[in-house]
Amino acid sequence: CQYNPKIYYYFIATECGFLQQHAKELRELKGKGFVKVKFNGVEPTEVILYKNIINKIVHDFNIKNQLVSIFLNHDPEKPTRCIFFKKSCCIPQVYLQQDDYEKAFIEEKQQSEEYPNMSLKDEE
Repeated sequence: CQYNPKIYYYFIATECGFLQQHAKELRELKGKGFVKVKFNGVEPTEVILYKNIINKIVHDFNIKNQLVSIFLNHDPEKPTRCIFFKKSCCIPQVYLQQDDYEKAFIEEKQQSEEYPNMSLKDEE
């Protein structure tokens, strides 16, 4: 296999364009109070979470010893309620109608304020 500068340049330009687009998406999400998270379970899943929800998930599993954690995926095209199973890392998603999503988001926003930090162990 010989080095071909045209192919190499195309790969770098394409990859850098993708990374720039991804960085732009992450900045836009952060500006709205969201983060994009990839869960590497049976099937890798990317979801858009409201701020502090990752802290809630950690709290549900590590402090409350829950077997599942429920949260919203804020994908603008397909909002869903996610049910994250601790043992299998499986995340089935239930599609929501717009009015159900809006109600659930109001509740999630309020709940997220309870988790400003990540709880790694019980603070007894």
